[in-house]
Amino acid sequence: MMTELTKGCSHLQEFKKANGIHSYQVIYKYLVKPQLVNAEARKVKARTCICTVCRNYSVRLHTCLHCVFFGCQSPDNHMIQHIQNTGHILAVELNYGTVYCSKCSDYIYDSDIDQLCKQVELQIVHKQHCVSRQPAAYVAWEPSQAEIDLLRQNPKRRKLEPGSSVGLRGLYNLGNTCFMNCILQALVHTPVLRDYFLSDSHKCYSDAIQSQ
Repeated sequence: MMTELTKGCSHLQEFKKANGIHSYQVIYKYLVKPQLVNAEARKVKARTCICTVCRNYSVRLHTCLHCVFFGCQSPDNHMIQHIQNTGHILAVELNYGTVYCSKCSDYIYDSDIDQLCKQVELQIVHKQHCVSRQPAAYVAWEPSQAEIDLLRQNPKRRKLEPGSSVGLRGLYNLGNTCFMNCILQALVHTPVLRDYFLSDSHKCYSDAIQSQ
């Protein structure tokens, strides 16, 4: 079950089998994380990432994974219109690079894409060298081989499958907090939501910088 969840939906798997993930890599590098390239790339994103139909910029702008099309989520929802007119089913949200599947009507997590994003993030961290006023990119923890071997040898641990990882110790129950324990662990093991908050993406740095 865990392996199936880490591989996204069947529609994304079919796309990857036929086309690979190069198109996503280009989108993520130049349209989601243009700071990896240079300052000019950020200006290019600002000029080009507008809705193809209404020519407006949207904070929830998506780009088609099958062709060159940018669609907003205005009242007319031009991204959905494009999907319905062309039969293209996959789109990428341009703030965080999350893949949307119209067949599943949901955003999809995929381990291959997640690994690609981590590699790009590591390159960004290396390139920025802790530049002032730049929020530090969150680098997800990965268990070492020694830690994985230790978990596999522990007879008290069950159902440890490829693609899954468990901690050596859970959260302490402080008294009538078992519900909070469950909720926090569920949130921590939701990669997209976890990385969103741990990378401080929920904070608006532009306002703070402009006021200084």
